[in-house]
Amino acid sequence: MSQPFLAAGLLGRVGSVIQVAIYGVRSVGALLGGIVAARLGFGAAMALIVGLFAASLLAVLLSSLARLRTLPPPISSHL
Repeated sequence: MSQPFLAAGLLGRVGSVIQVAIYGVRSVGALLGGIVAARLGFGAAMALIVGLFAASLLAVLLSSLARLRTLPPPISSHL
């Protein structure tokens, strides 16, 4: 979805940053989930997961993304 909004020279860089962020958060989340489950129990870890998913959904719903009906025009500049 970001392709129309980025200059052609930035597509690879932005894509790689997004992938590093996604995979980095996954591993950190797995580690923290394991620590919470080991110390507080499986139910507490699941409650934390549900709460964090709800918070991420709320962040999207409160952002301008939820009200977006049409895409802005693409950027035509080249780097």
